[in-house]
Amino acid sequence: MKRRIFCVVLSVMMIFSLLVPSFAAEKKCNCGKAPVVSVVGFGHVPLVNGEGTQVFAPEAKTIVEAVLPCVPSLLQYLSDGDAGALLDAVIPAAKQLFDPIKCDENGDSVDPTVTVERFYETSCDTYDYKIKGDGQDGLSLECAKTVGGDHTFIFSHDWRRSPMDTAKDLNDYIQKVKETTGHDKVSINGQSMGTCIVQAYLAQYGTKDIKNIGMFSGAFTGLEMCGDLFTGKLSVDADGLTDILVQAINGSPDKNALGELLKYTGLFEKVIEKFAPLLNEGEYKDRLYDELLIPYFGMYAGVWSFVPEEKFDEAINYMYNNDTFSFRPSDSYIEKLTAYHDEVQETLKERCDEYYKDENICFSIVSNYNRQIAPVTPSSTMNSDGIIETYRTSYGATVADRNTTLGENYVQAVNDGHNHVSPDTVVDASTCAFPECTWFIKNLDHVKFYSDSSAALHAWLITADKQYTVHSNPLFTQFLYYNNDADYMSVYLDKYGDVNMDGEIDLVDARLALRHLLERDELQKVNLQRADGITIDGVITKDEVQSIADTYAADYKA
Repeated sequence: MKRRIFCVVLSVMMIFSLLVPSFAAEKKCNCGKAPVVSVVGFGHVPLVNGEGTQVFAPEAKTIVEAVLPCVPSLLQYLSDGDAGALLDAVIPAAKQLFDPIKCDENGDSVDPTVTVERFYETSCDTYDYKIKGDGQDGLSLECAKTVGGDHTFIFSHDWRRSPMDTAKDLNDYIQKVKETTGHDKVSINGQSMGTCIVQAYLAQYGTKDIKNIGMFSGAFTGLEMCGDLFTGKLSVDADGLTDILVQAINGSPDKNALGELLKYTGLFEKVIEKFAPLLNEGEYKDRLYDELLIPYFGMYAGVWSFVPEEKFDEAINYMYNNDTFSFRPSDSYIEKLTAYHDEVQETLKERCDEYYKDENICFSIVSNYNRQIAPVTPSSTMNSDGIIETYRTSYGATVADRNTTLGENYVQAVNDGHNHVSPDTVVDASTCAFPECTWFIKNLDHVKFYSDSSAALHAWLITADKQYTVHSNPLFTQFLYYNNDADYMSVYLDKYGDVNMDGEIDLVDARLALRHLLERDELQKVNLQRADGITIDGVITKDEVQSIADTYAADYKA
């Protein structure tokens, strides 16, 4: 009897063992399109406490409640220059805003209930809220057109944590995506701070699970501004204040009458002169660091990933080994910061070389320029995308300062047989770590991935089936131009009068210019119609581009 039962059990086990592979095979996806995981940047998803209250970014009401009591002290300062009284009001107000997300001497959240408002645990096609077609979500919408919403994922995170720790969560997430979709590999792109997390992940786990790698508007080589702040270098630039104000009002970095008028009056120079005592070396600047910058911002391990590798030691010494300041973090916190510096930043070039040379991976970098960065440090004159310097996001391009060029007679720094100088002579990409796979978009703001527009480049790169270069696609050359008015991105050819940036100056451009002058601007409509029927599924030939242009011209020359 026992033998019979044993035989039955053994038979069942054998049948089950034969079925398991067939079940596994059914779960395997053979669509040939690797899932896309987008690792978003700093503050993309709000932080909330255990009660569900948003604690970062602070809501408008919260900011007003904190700042309003500072007004009398500000007026007093403007009257008698009492900087001490002003700081007595401003520092507590800033603490009120940041206390809910404060971290202790170990870099751990003082309030353990604070976390991101939502983790995207499933694919984009299942989200219970509407994904917008702009900003960081716009790239996911664009990717979904190629790989499908069920193969498109967003990874959110608490920006206060070390990228080394967040990378462990990212690895778990990637394993879940692989299991859910039935794929062996995923394509991963980092956006802004997300590039730091992607690099921390790659440094710890390698590329065994990775198809493509995209560094978009990335902080992965650091920020000059953050390096300045963490080494005590503060200064405010009057022209920079003017440019950033005009940029905020108009949404465009281009020069205009308002900006020129403000510079002519010297208004901001007078304002800066009045507030200079707060930024110069001395007791007031020391108070800002000792009471606010170091115990608050200095204890966010994630923010330390923005300090460039070559400024790390200087920043540690200034912030934590400085007898002027009283706050001291724990040894374990310093070890956490050093781990990212040693294992990620110092190995970056060597690892990226491997990604670029791997014939099974498409490695790409996209950088924006011609935007004014916050003018609070000496590096604020550098060209940027509004948040990160172009030199940094491009991994080493030679870039002229804002409102300047490299010069009429400039000669490309590295002669590799290809032209890598932008049409406006602002960027020389030949000095990039990877000049053949680094793209630039003029005028586009930081992480503004507009679906149906600028995000098309990024989606094309992250869903590639091989290593693309700046020569692979005539629609996506090394230098691209973003038209803020029309929300349209095109090849940057810099021909005067080429309104639609199609490389030709013809009747179409004249009609568009007249419409704009007559306040009957139809650029958006025209550009959308021009894009009808274009599908970017690989390398597009010049003949195909010419066919599209001919069709477009025929429609609008009549």
